[in-house]
Amino acid sequence: MKSPSSLSRFVLRVRNRHLLAADAVLLVFAGVLAFALRLDSATLMGYITPMLAYALFAPLIKLPIFQLLGMYRRYWPYADTDELLLLIWAATVGCLAQGALFLGSQALFPGILVPGVPRSIPLIDLLLTIELTFNVREAR
Repeated sequence: MKSPSSLSRFVLRVRNRHLLAADAVLLVFAGVLAFALRLDSATLMGYITPMLAYALFAPLIKLPIFQLLGMYRRYWPYADTDELLLLIWAATVGCLAQGALFLGSQALFPGILVPGVPRSIPLIDLLLTIELTFNVREAR
């Protein structure tokens, strides 16, 4: 019998798989929207490569953090302040990790993404991540 991959073990351990799927889509959307809110339409076209890299890495970085902090073990229809604080904490840790990865790699390897990710993107992404992940849980 074939052993399941680490990705399938990750998905099978998640109680709220529908929230995991929604978060994966919404985290990509939050990354793209952060760039769209930060840059005007004329400047945005020059940032397509960093925007796509930032947005596509978002689920890869943030979803394991959400899982480790217990975001998918909660029963969200009866959520209270503790779950809201957990959501804010998980989004903050995830955005800090992603921001540190992108901004740190830009500082160490300046030619990796040209133009680089603007420094305000992780903060805008944090606010959008909190808003979008909260709204999908509230709508249940």
